[in-house]
Amino acid sequence: MNRWIRVFVHDQGYGVWDSDNNPIDPDVLPISADLETVLGEWMGQYWNRREPMTTAQLEEFSQKGLIVARALKTELPTWTIIYYDDAAAARHEDDDWPFSESAAADPWEYEILDPLPVWLRRHELT
Repeated sequence: MNRWIRVFVHDQGYGVWDSDNNPIDPDVLPISADLETVLGEWMGQYWNRREPMTTAQLEEFSQKGLIVARALKTELPTWTIIYYDDAAAARHEDDDWPFSESAAADPWEYEILDPLPVWLRRHELT
């Protein structure tokens, strides 16, 4: 497995993808059980919705996703972590910007460089 992850919510997969856009089972990642649970809960928010998310719900969901991505960077500091910001993508959906399947090519997709400080991580993941 290469050391590259895209954090991206989708109707399929586990919320984490490899550089070839294949879903990664979090069980194979060297992350804590706590982070695996948080990742599952974040994905569960998306899978369990009954209606499309409102703008406010999508913004909140995307902020939680960013926290998940930063927590991944904390636990996998030598890995490349790419975050796909769904709220930012929704704000630009009428911009006729083509979706790119390459690494961090869209303006709403970016590399996570800053891990979460431990004290902040414990606070924000709960």
